[in-house]
Amino acid sequence: MFDSGVRGASDVFKALALGAKFVFVGRLWIWGLSIMGETGVRHVMKSLLADLDILMNVAGFQNISQIDRTTLGKLNGRHCVDALIDLLQNPDQRAILSFQSRRNFKQCV
Repeated sequence: MFDSGVRGASDVFKALALGAKFVFVGRLWIWGLSIMGETGVRHVMKSLLADLDILMNVAGFQNISQIDRTTLGKLNGRHCVDALIDLLQNPDQRAILSFQSRRNFKQCV
């Protein structure tokens, strides 16, 4: 169980890699609730799942069970972190990953 400042998919991924069976995401749904009520909650949760799905696919993972502690060692390089940040902070670019981002992830896994 992991409950400490989860703000995005990369936090969920790291928690799972460290052995969490589930991750609390209270902060996100509170933000959604405060902005748009139930619709906002649905939006932020769907966005979180979409971001996690993108992160896993780009990093080469087909399912959650493949994520373990050794994953963090593979993603330890600075170029991997930069590529993840680029991907998650630029929603308009998610559909078409830059050549540099794809190359960086291939070096990570």
